[in-house]
Formats: sequence, structure tokens, C-alpha cells
Amino acid sequence: MGNGSERDEQRVVGGRYVVHDPIGAGGTATVHFARMVSEGGFSRILAVKRLRRELVDEPEFVSALVDEARLASRIRHPNVVAPVDLVVDEGEIFVVMDYVAGASLAELMSLSQERRKRIAPRVGTAVVTNILSALDAAHRAADPYGRPLGIVHRDVSPQNILVGVDGVSRLLDFGVAKGRGRISTSRAGQVKGRLGYTAPELLTGDEPNPRTDIYAAAVVLWEALTGRRLFEPSDPEIIRQILEADLQPPSHHVPKLPSKLDALVMRGLNRVPEARYESAVAFATAIEETVGVATPRRVGEWVREVAAAGLKQRARMAREVEMAAAVGDDAAVRQLLDATIASRPQPRREAAVDEVADPATEIDEPTTTSEGPTTLPAPGFDPKQTRVVGGAASPILKGPAVPSTPKRRKEAPAVSDPLELRPERRIDPPEATLASPGADEPPSDKPPVVDPPVVEGEALRRAQMDLKSVAALAGAAHEAKRAVAPDAPTLPSGTNSGPSFAPEDIELPVAGGNQFWIVLIVIAILLGALLIYRFA
Repeated sequence: MGNGSERDEQRVVGGRYVVHDPIGAGGTATVHFARMVSEGGFSRILAVKRLRRELVDEPEFVSALVDEARLASRIRHPNVVAPVDLVVDEGEIFVVMDYVAGASLAELMSLSQERRKRIAPRVGTAVVTNILSALDAAHRAADPYGRPLGIVHRDVSPQNILVGVDGVSRLLDFGVAKGRGRISTSRAGQVKGRLGYTAPELLTGDEPNPRTDIYAAAVVLWEALTGRRLFEPSDPEIIRQILEADLQPPSHHVPKLPSKLDALVMRGLNRVPEARYESAVAFATAIEETVGVATPRRVGEWVREVAAAGLKQRARMAREVEMAAAVGDDAAVRQLLDATIASRPQPRREAAVDEVADPATEIDEPTTTSEGPTTLPAPGFDPKQTRVVGGAASPILKGPAVPSTPKRRKEAPAVSDPLELRPERRIDPPEATLASPGADEPPSDKPPVVDPPVVEGEALRRAQMDLKSVAALAGAAHEAKRAVAPDAPTLPSGTNSGPSFAPEDIELPVAGGNQFWIVLIVIAILLGALLIYRFA
């Protein structure tokens, strides 16, 4: 391809598009069959638009092709043939698009005239309403920041309308479209697009606007209904005709057309832009509600009937492209796949089984630097993959984002921590020392007696208060009994055995005493109180 003929050998562009034979040609570019190839036998039929070889070095045409791809990519609508990719290869620019099986409206109108058959009115209105929907989407298109792009197609014509066998009409070729952000600009007084579909205000120097496209769509509808041209391009007076001639309604040439359809078409052809429909969607709605449109199935049948020969030839070419992909004997494709696989980074070696740390025991501690402790990254964090968001590098996480709270290693419990005594755990008795009683005695088979733990501090204070309370109750009961029966025996108490009993007579153990003796004293007091009441 490149500087060769239009029927070059297969060529791989953009790393994965294999360009095949041309489908058709226009004034500045040709359209070729292409297939996108990938690993695993994946393949897809596409269309590639490229400049003619004599225009490759012309900056004006190159920038126009780039503008077409950039503007059309911002229009997301099923009635627009949007580009899939833009490829620069060896100094050439290729616009990759979806392949649509069908024929242009210009071809269908020409074939209908050859067969001396007019297009059914509802089929014609269906085609034009699809194009008006596409124009409405183009007029409302915005940039990534939501700012209107102000797109005006400026070349709505039967040559740029593709009617598919699926019954859907699509608008293409935004090469001369006006829009904010274009690389190329029109020179003063320059009129772009086909002259027969140019709105009168453009010929007088006014700026294009959405109603300019509405006028062109009305011309297309007039011609589809009548089967003839509204303005002959070969007429030397064509500009004067557009500006001054009295236009006849479609029913003037086709008497069977309803008058309501005449009113719709003539309003779109009004020379005063403000008198036309306020938007493309308003024009489409008026057509649908007034005369109606054919179903996509009916439109598809009409396309297959009229363009049967051309569709058969293109279908054969498409099958040849698909067979080339299925056979896989294309050297360029093999080189492409080999180069693609070789250029990919090698996967990182996975750690062996014995190298994998146990997550329950081998958890890294948080590192500490001079600036303070640092946290661990979230699982799946790859520092090499970042994207700029709001001017700062933001990590792209491969896994779910989780807090990076560091976990501690398993450690022995601190001295102050309580020990968990399990049933199978045995506590050995303390070894005898010089200060221990019985250190010089021979070992015995009897288990050693372990002294009860020493009660100190708050526990001892609470025990003393409980003993005093019990002693006070017992003393009060004893005094009451003596008042009733003076000869009753007195309650013995420690070292004090007088005729009376008072709580302070109880000798309490000092700090550091054994809990064993405290318990014995409490039991003795309770038994004494019971005996007094028993024998009183």
C-alpha cells in the first residue's frame, strides 16, 4: 500500500489491522476491507478509510481526515458510523470504522431510476428520519468536559448516507464538518460540501449552524420522494437557482404524494433559517407523526432487492477476508502475533511453596523511619501502575481496598498478662531452698503441700471489714441474750474472755498473714454464734 496501487498486497497497520482490497473510492479517500486480528484466532471484519496516495503529503487533507475521526468519535449514536481507531503508519493515516453491509443512498437512488421505480414514500421518510436523529446527536455532542462542540456536518447528501441490510440508515463522513477544536479551518468565502445540498445562507457568507444541516436533509428527502435532483450540479446557474428559484413541492412531480408531506418538506427548504424546524429531532418527529415511516425490516428488504448485485459482490469479498483469517496462512499476521507475544513483559516468577510465609505467624511489622511510622500498602497495590487524578499520582489497586493496619507478630504474653491454664498443663512444685522448711528432709512420695497464696492489699482490707461486720452482729446478739437471760454463758473470744463481747476484741491478722487462718477465724465465730442461740 502506501505509494503502490490501490490494490496492494495485505499490510498490517497499527499492530493488529490487516488491510485488504478496497470497497469503494471517493474524491479524497478510499475505503478498504480490513480485519482486526489477535491471539486465540480472534478476528473481526472492519473498514479502513485512507487518503489517496496523491494527497498523503497535503497537510490540508491530512488534518481534515484527523478532524473527521476526532469529531465523529464524540458522537455516540446508532445512526452514526463512528470510528473505532485512528492509526498512523509509515506516514499514512488510517481511520478504522465498523463495516456495515449495505449501500449508499446515492447508489440505491441510481439503481431505482435504472429500474424505473420510485422509492416508496414511507421508505424514504424512514431513511431521512434516521439521518435526522444522527444529526441531532451530532449537534448536541460535547467534549469530555461537557462543553458543546458545535458540530455541523455541512455535507449531508445521499453519498454520505449508508443504508444497511438491517434497515438502519447511518450518517458518515464528517471530514468537512464544522466543530470546536478542529485542526484545519475554512478560508474566508470557501464553501465546503456538495453544492447541490448547500444551504442558501452559506452562499451569502453566513456561518453554518444546525439549521444548515436541516436544509440539506430536506433536499435529500425531496429527491428520495421524487426520484430526481432538486438542483442539477451541471447547471451553470446552480447558485442562482439555490438563492432565487421558486421550488416546487414533491407532489408537483409525483401527484400521488400526500399534501401533508409537501408541507413538511417545503418548511425544511425555507431560505430563511429561522423559518425552518428549530432542531433536527423536531423535523423527524413531525415526519413520524404526520405521514409515518416504514419499519427497519421493510427498509432492509428494499435494500436487498435494489442492490442485490453489489451486495453479493461485497459479501463475497467479506467471505474471502474471513477465510484468510480462518486459514491463518497470512505471513503478515503470523509476524504480527509473534512480535506481539515477544514484546509483552515476562510474568514474574511465583514464590515456591516453602517460600510462602504463613500469614498467621509471618506478618511484617510496620517500619519506622525518622519521619514516623509507616503503614503497609493495601493488598493488590502495584506502585508501578498509577494514574494522574487531579494532578496527583493515584495508585491503581488490583484488589479491594482495605485499611493498611499493621498486625503484630505472635509474642509471649507479658508478665502482667494472666496465664491460660489448660487441663493438661501441670504446675511443678517449687524447688526447696535453704530458707524453705524441710529442706534437709529426705524426699517423700507424698505430694508437697503448697502454701495458699498470701493475701495483701485490697483483698486483705475487704476480708478484715467482713470479719468486723460478722463479729459486730454476733456481739449484738450476745448482749441481747444476756439482757434476757443474765445467767447465759458468754461468747469466748481469742485472748479476751470477759463477761462481755465486743468486735474490737477479735484479733485480726496483720498484712501479710495467711488466708487460711482468716477462714478458720470466720468459721469459729459463726460456730460460736450458732452455739449461743442453740443453748440459750
